[in-house]
This record gives sequence, C-alpha cells and structure tokens, in this order.
Amino acid sequence: MFKKWFCFLGLAIGIAIPTFAQDNSAILLQVGNEKVEAEEFWAIYKKNSRINQQSEKTSIDDYLDLYINFKLKVKEAKDAKLDTSASFIKELEGYRKQLVKPYLVIEEVNEQAIRDAYERMKTNVRARHILFRLAENASPKDTLAVYEKSQEVRNQIISGKLTFVQAALQYSEDPSARDMDMGEGRPVRPGNKGDLGYFGVFDMVYPFEEATFNLDLNEISAPTRTRFGYHLIQLTDKIPAIGQVKAAHIFIQKSNPDSRIDSAKVRIDELYAQIENGVPFEKVVLESDDKGSSSQGGELPMFTANRMVPQFIEAISKLKIGEVSAPVQTSFGWHIIKFIEQKPIDSFDKVKE
Repeated sequence: MFKKWFCFLGLAIGIAIPTFAQDNSAILLQVGNEKVEAEEFWAIYKKNSRINQQSEKTSIDDYLDLYINFKLKVKEAKDAKLDTSASFIKELEGYRKQLVKPYLVIEEVNEQAIRDAYERMKTNVRARHILFRLAENASPKDTLAVYEKSQEVRNQIISGKLTFVQAALQYSEDPSARDMDMGEGRPVRPGNKGDLGYFGVFDMVYPFEEATFNLDLNEISAPTRTRFGYHLIQLTDKIPAIGQVKAAHIFIQKSNPDSRIDSAKVRIDELYAQIENGVPFEKVVLESDDKGSSSQGGELPMFTANRMVPQFIEAISKLKIGEVSAPVQTSFGWHIIKFIEQKPIDSFDKVKE
C-alpha cells in the first residue's frame, strides 16, 4: 500500500517543491481526500530543522520522506478507525494536557506562589546536605539505584547508626564536604561537612529550596531530586532574613594547626580587650590581618546571607546596628565584627515584579 502511494506522490512532490518560495498555497501532496499545502509542510520543516547542519536540499528531501510516511500512517490509522477508540482518545487527551500546561497561567495560583516566595524572603535558613550525583537524563534503572542508596543512608541516620555529619563525610559526592589538598605547599582547605551555610529564597535550585523551607528544625528530608541528583537535607537553623548588610571586621588569620598555642586566639582576645577598655574600633582595626579592609575602618562590601561563612552570619544576626561582637571563629581564623548598616527586605508591592 505504502509503495503505491509513494509512486503517486513522487510526481506531485517533484512539481511542488520548486514552488515553495513562489506560492505557499500550492498543493504539495494529496493523501486520500486530504490535500496538504506547501505552506503547511514548509512551516513544520522550518520549525524542526533550525539546527540541521545538512544542505537545505538534502534536508528537505530527508524530511519530506519522513513527512510522507507520517501522513500515510495517519491515513491508515483513520481508515482503521483507530482515532475513535477509547484508548486512543484517552492517550491523546493526556498528551494535550501535557502540552498545554506550560502555556496556562492561573492567576490565583500565580498570586499565591508570589506571596509564598515573599514570605520565604523574610527568613534565612541554614542547612546541610548529602549529594548523590545523578545525570538529568539518567535511565530509570540508574535513577532507582541512586534513590535507593540515598534512602538507605537516610535510614542509617534516622536509626542513629551515623550522624548527618558522619554520613556527609562518608557518602556525599559534593567535593566541598571533605578537606581538599590545595597542592604546592598551600594549606589544606577545610571541608564543610555538608554545611551549606545560610541562604534565602532564589539562592538554590527550586526543588532544594522547596524541600528546605518546608522542614522543621533538625528534620531530615526524604531524598530530594534536583538536576544535580538526589539530596538528603537537614535544616539546622532559621533566622529572620538579614537583607543586605554592611559590616566591618578585625581579622586575625588562624594559627598553624601544629602549634601548641593558638596564637591567633591570644591576639584576638587582646584586641577585643582593648575595645572593651574603650579603645575605638577604628583604631584597633589597624592591627587586623585583613590589610585590604583595615585601611577602610575594617568595612566590607555589602553582603547577603549566602555570601559569608555561616559563623559570620550567625554573629551578625545577634547584633544591633552599631554593636561589636565578641571574637568569632570561622574556617579562616578569628573575627571581631561591627554591625554598621542594614537594608531590610522591601515591602511586597516593591518586590512583587
């Protein structure tokens, strides 16, 4: 049957193709009683060949064969009345809903999603995670294997066989979890043991954000899929959002870990004692190891919660503007922090767009 149709169509096609540029209403081919205009084929061809690397003529010939085959199969299906079967109608309706969904915007739902995002903007969260890597286009078999592994590790944590930190060090495929040798005699970069620090709305991929903001304090999520793989997430803190902050610091770089005495801690305590005894912060800051900021009164560029190590953010969240913190230890060393300025979250109407 198909061979007979191809013989007939070959003549019509040979005549119609050169007319594309001249008359888009020309009949390209006829299948049964259905006439297909050149314009219809041309539009579909252009849509599907934008990244075609072949020459146009070769590409048209190849695509036309596929298009004819498709039209013949549709006619044969209609002749057999397959388009009226209950199973086909149900399947077609499923495809239609799937294709239409991205183009529908339900205003009520959209408005609620915006308000939910705004409510999250009022909070900064701190979380740990364990990553089990998985390609976005992984096979069902591989996906199931990684999911089951993540669920097994979660069960070990829930049962008390491992702490979350121990599990992160043992299983996480996020390289930042473990210490990293920087080479060439440089100090080892300490791993974060899965701690991602503080972050807010839009700082993480949406599935990760959604899972984190819906956890209770210290709760561990079910395996959560993102484009990176599966994650186990533990919420470790929630604080009112700091917005944008300006702060100054006095910094003393951490001591050699092999030293018997923590000389950095001794120095920072001495500097803090000066401040407590009335020496101005702006004078003490000149002894800071951060020479880039010390000449500016210790001031750092404005930052948000996800731009600083968590210990720094935790300390800031407990200060009022103008206050100075006690010494704070981070992975870099010791800091005395002065809270200078804060730009809080704007009103809903200002950030809605």
